[in-house]
Amino acid sequence: MLDIGAGDNELVKRYKNGIGVDIYDWGGGALIVKNSAKLPFPNEEFETITFLASFNHIPNKKEVVEEVNRLLKKDGQVLLTMINPLIGFIAHKFIWWGEHKKRGMKSGEKLGMRKKELEKYFLSSNFVLERTTHFFYFLNNLYVFKKKA
Repeated sequence: MLDIGAGDNELVKRYKNGIGVDIYDWGGGALIVKNSAKLPFPNEEFETITFLASFNHIPNKKEVVEEVNRLLKKDGQVLLTMINPLIGFIAHKFIWWGEHKKRGMKSGEKLGMRKKELEKYFLSSNFVLERTTHFFYFLNNLYVFKKKA
């Protein structure tokens, strides 16, 4: 498993069988990279790649999805959590939410993304949307994209 935008690397620590990468050092032991679209792993290395509350913070989304396509094994899956832009605005503006307070919002980052926008990136790059699930009182969404064989 590869967690892109791993933050404090909590998912990898719990899963105990994966690698977290991030462009910012949050102190959790993730591999720090300069660009999430150029990762130091061989082709088809991972069965699962995750973006937990991080894809909206990636400025070069199209290139990162192409890199994910390269890194995923055939029939691999992408697990992506995302809030919609309105909830993102409220959360980032009025709540303590962390990353923007620590390092600021960079050009190309978004406060959240809608399903159609996520589909635009993944469906045009060899993926199908397998399922969508709401959680956390319908404020957050889990998207499962599957790599086409």
